[in-house]
Amino acid sequence: MPVHSFQTLLDDLATIVKNRISTTIGSKSLVFDKITQPTAIQQRAIDLLGMSIICTQKAWTLNLCQSH
Repeated sequence: MPVHSFQTLLDDLATIVKNRISTTIGSKSLVFDKITQPTAIQQRAIDLLGMSIICTQKAWTLNLCQSH
């Protein structure tokens, strides 16, 4: 794995984004969010921080997920 400084690690983590996807199938409009797949380095940092980038319905209900 490449060596990161704190700043370059933050820059790397900042590339994880949530994309809002909307589509129409027949007469139904669908909207959902998809978070980009973290790289191995990003996932390792997330694991070391004891965090998760998965937002469940319960987390949304408790307002634990950020909406942008």
